[in-house]
Amino acid sequence: MGNAPHARVSHALRSGGRLLLVLATLPELLRAPWVPLRSGQRVIAGPAAERIDDLRTIVRMVDAGAISPLIDCCLPFAEVAQTHARVESEKKRRSLVVRLDAD
Repeated sequence: MGNAPHARVSHALRSGGRLLLVLATLPELLRAPWVPLRSGQRVIAGPAAERIDDLRTIVRMVDAGAISPLIDCCLPFAEVAQTHARVESEKKRRSLVVRLDAD
């Protein structure tokens, strides 16, 4: 979901692992600096600048096979309401892609 708190996913991280909180509550933001003291893991949270060069780097990495996005499914734009319902149900495990074309 992009908002899994450290307490829920810490078992999936190795020592020295990092959790990037894409959506975080204020308490999660305030706890983030203290996580390494207990677990040896790191939580990264807070606002980040959006830079086109970063996006280009990610695209190059995907094209080269260096990283692979985890996609649950691709749905047409006509099903955007169902897509939101699926996300809000918290049953999805990977990203959902909404296509602008009808295929």
